[in-house]
Amino acid sequence: MDLKEQFFFWRQKKKFAKVHKYKPDLGDPKTFNEKILWRKIFDRNPLFPVLTDKFLARSYIRDVLGNSYAEKILVPLLFCTQNPEEIPFDSLPDEYVVKPNHGSGWVIIVDSDHPARRGEIISKGKKWLNKKYGQSRMEWAYRYIKPCLMVEKLLKDRNGRHVPDFKFHVFNGKVRWVKVILDRFGNSSEANIDRGFNLINVCSDKRPVCCDFEKPPGFEEMVLLSEKLAAPLDYLRSKT
Repeated sequence: MDLKEQFFFWRQKKKFAKVHKYKPDLGDPKTFNEKILWRKIFDRNPLFPVLTDKFLARSYIRDVLGNSYAEKILVPLLFCTQNPEEIPFDSLPDEYVVKPNHGSGWVIIVDSDHPARRGEIISKGKKWLNKKYGQSRMEWAYRYIKPCLMVEKLLKDRNGRHVPDFKFHVFNGKVRWVKVILDRFGNSSEANIDRGFNLINVCSDKRPVCCDFEKPPGFEEMVLLSEKLAAPLDYLRSKT
């Protein structure tokens, strides 16, 4: 490691100890959090930059599942560009999402409650595209991503709320834990379940816990798809 990497490495270990209340053993990691820290610092699997890139990940899904099936489950991509000024605002639907492919938590929601502000979207899009993500956290895979701005369809349920966000945690080819976030950009709540849709106790984000949401009709299919996509890896979090 060079001096900068050594500094980031020391800072990651210090932050880990502060958050988790114990020092990480990266020489012989045993806990889930130790293994996640070890992976992002030391594991150089060439598949990681592809899966980290929100745009290229779509191609990976097509390669694994086939084009026709992938088109049924992928969120419709309305536009993609490296120049935010090229976004065709006049031809876009009333509701959509704008986000870069190389970051996390960077998103603009456009709907009836949040009308499009073209100048703001263009300005923020340019800032995103000029930012490097993950370097200080030693998330090396982000450095290989060619930044672009994606415009996707905004998915809502029949009641006008954002559709639930399912995060499938796949360990050695099997879904063991599913985190569900309901109405993520509104009055959000969450639940943690197993592959059989049974509630489990997992310390997660600071959202109210919801215990009475309905099992979606395609849940079993979502589990199987997540396992298929995660097959080459010992661990993957698949988002649906």
